[in-house]
Amino acid sequence: RFEPPTSKRERASAKTVTLHTLIAKTFLDRYALMHGRICPSGRRFANGHQLRALEAGIKRKAVYQAYCKCFPVPPAIPKNEMPTPLSLTGFVTVWQRQCHHIKLGKPGQDWCDFCSTMCESQGLHAWQSLQEHRALARAARVNYMQLRDGAPDGNYFHAVFDFAEPLPLPLPLDQPGWVFYTAGLKLDIFGVSISNTQTHIHYALAEGHWPNTKGPDSVLSMLHDTLRRPPARNHERVRLHADNCGGQNKNHYSLYYLALRTIVGLNTDIELHFMIAGHTK
Repeated sequence: RFEPPTSKRERASAKTVTLHTLIAKTFLDRYALMHGRICPSGRRFANGHQLRALEAGIKRKAVYQAYCKCFPVPPAIPKNEMPTPLSLTGFVTVWQRQCHHIKLGKPGQDWCDFCSTMCESQGLHAWQSLQEHRALARAARVNYMQLRDGAPDGNYFHAVFDFAEPLPLPLPLDQPGWVFYTAGLKLDIFGVSISNTQTHIHYALAEGHWPNTKGPDSVLSMLHDTLRRPPARNHERVRLHADNCGGQNKNHYSLYYLALRTIVGLNTDIELHFMIAGHTK
């Protein structure tokens, strides 16, 4: 819901909006509709507009170049009064003051398709479903934080495991131009974050020295190696958190392995938690 300006300064600034500002604001709104998505965060509106995040990788300078290339001019403007595009500084100033509901997307940003779909809908049922969905996501987040914070003094072992982004080898700080056209070795990293000791275990998997598959065989092998080490082997109760990837964690083989550990007496009870997709960060 848009609220009109109330203070004298806001009313004065609203009256002195120039044609350049209106053109830049119109362009940004249309650009966000074409290259952005509704931000599914808890804060749904900003200044009467829906929050939108541009695609990851889009920079302000690229948006400004598109603005200069397709400079929209109202047809009723005489040729002798034809406005010119703003400078980069002026364009960014208009963006920050008039279009602060348009955000730059971050690489690896977590998106929830259900939240995005419900935000686009205008029905009351969609809003109620969105509130219930977010309540479940918050409950899962609270459960994770309670297990993580209570692990150092608790009688259970808690850990989070996942694959990291692969690293190319070598990885120079100042990359020479010719390196861009070459393909070197890739290093996969499987990490386990242990909440009891606030430490990490990293498995460096160089290309050609492991099966190069991120299936349950590889994941469970490294998870088994972690659980047979202290402090995991000193606890009979285990609490684990993983993402919702079906090929790696959310499958029958992972459940069979964890159930087998309780059957043979390695652990008394094991819980494997999955946070709602799109709300894991």
